[in-house]
Amino acid sequence: MKQCFVDLETTGLDPRTAAIIQIGVIVADEDILRTKWSTNVKPHAGAEIDANALEITGTIKEELDTFLDPKIVYNRLFRLLSTIVNKYDKSDKMMFVGYNARFDMDFLREFFIRNGDKFFGSYFWFPPIDVMNLAAEYLKHERNRMDNFKLDTVLKRFEISRSTDTHDAMEDIELTHKLYNKLKRVV
Repeated sequence: MKQCFVDLETTGLDPRTAAIIQIGVIVADEDILRTKWSTNVKPHAGAEIDANALEITGTIKEELDTFLDPKIVYNRLFRLLSTIVNKYDKSDKMMFVGYNARFDMDFLREFFIRNGDKFFGSYFWFPPIDVMNLAAEYLKHERNRMDNFKLDTVLKRFEISRSTDTHDAMEDIELTHKLYNKLKRVV
């Protein structure tokens, strides 16, 4: 089964008003890695930009103008996905996998729509696989002793370390991929 691990960094929490500023993707066939891809994305015109969201990623507002135009990013992502999935074959899709996957899926779906593509569902099965929910099942008896259930907290619990303090879509999805593979062995 083809799996597409996705992490996004955004300018806010609402996919209708905020923008994607970074995309990290890992595509795998079960345990075989097919490809990794990441890029920075310039926010679309009129996007809501929350200073707290930028702080989480370590991005300064002036940097955003140096990122790639959303249409260029969409075209590159479309070409990548098209090499993996035949969008005209209803049985050929990928599982969308992420940590708090619905957040990323909703943002990416809106990104497709904003770029004139209504066929997001031609590439991905629904519902997504949420690594956070898999971790919740495993950690349900110790959840009351955990400060929160953010990715970094869960990674520490599984002794998976991060190389930076800021969120980076590629690093986050690589860590999510590691966590997913670890959880598959224990859940």
